[in-house]
Parts: sequence; C-alpha cells; structure tokens
Amino acid sequence: MDIQRIVILAGLAVTAWLLLQAWQEDYGAQNAPAPTVVSAENTAASADLGLPQVPSTPS
Repeated sequence: MDIQRIVILAGLAVTAWLLLQAWQEDYGAQNAPAPTVVSAENTAASADLGLPQVPSTPS
C-alpha cells in the first residue's frame, strides 16, 4: 500500500511541476519593450502645427 501512495504522490508532483511550467510560459513575466527615444527633429516638427503663438506673460 505504501508504494501506491508514493507513486501517486510522485505523479501528482510531476503533474504540478508541468502545470507550473506551462503557466509560466503562458502568463509569466513578459519582456518589457525597449523605450522609444524622441529625437529633437520630431519635437521641432510637432511644435510647428500652424497654431498662433501665445504671447509671453509679463514678469
């Protein structure tokens, strides 16, 4: 009777291990995307949208 318990517990342990590995593959930590760098060229182009300029506030 003891050998049956050991075999069942070993099978349960293997099943739990495989389930954990599959879960990690599906839902584990994702690689973060590389941050995008905004160049000064893009910033200058987006600043000139044909909008009127706001006068500066008096100091």
